[in-house]
Amino acid sequence: MTARYLSGARAALFPCAFLAACSAAWAQEPAGGSSGDPIRGAPQAPSPLAFLAGCWAEPGDGLREQFTAPTANLILGTSRYVRAGKVVQFEFHRIALEDGGATLTPYPNGEASVPFAADTLQDGYVVWANPEHDFPQRIIYDGREAGALTATIEGPRDGGTARTSWRMLRTDCER
Repeated sequence: MTARYLSGARAALFPCAFLAACSAAWAQEPAGGSSGDPIRGAPQAPSPLAFLAGCWAEPGDGLREQFTAPTANLILGTSRYVRAGKVVQFEFHRIALEDGGATLTPYPNGEASVPFAADTLQDGYVVWANPEHDFPQRIIYDGREAGALTATIEGPRDGGTARTSWRMLRTDCER
């Protein structure tokens, strides 16, 4: 009975010892991680779109946006338009990063739209354009003011150029 108990105890302890050894090895990796680290991954080069990452909101009701930190190929985002404490419209954003450029595809109310290619891309400022689209033809994000992000849409309307802007402040993502 004692031999059977010990072999069962050894079998039960093996997974714990294995996990402890793996955890100790992982904890000793350099702070930047390695290409084999599924959580931290390899260090990324800075992205000119990193200014979008985080949560943004107009004071009171209005536009709320949230963007993931850029990876080597993708940024995801959401927008919520809030009125009287209720979401009245929403949008998903997919920003594909490839070949040194960025393409924004909005999904208003979850529906696929048309892509907008980055026309101007600088640290803290991006203009996406699609001259074939009815409205908007340009989507602009300006994060050059500390702690603020201004989103603007513009394009032709009623024989002129229409433009709407939302000035948001960095906020807690729980809001």
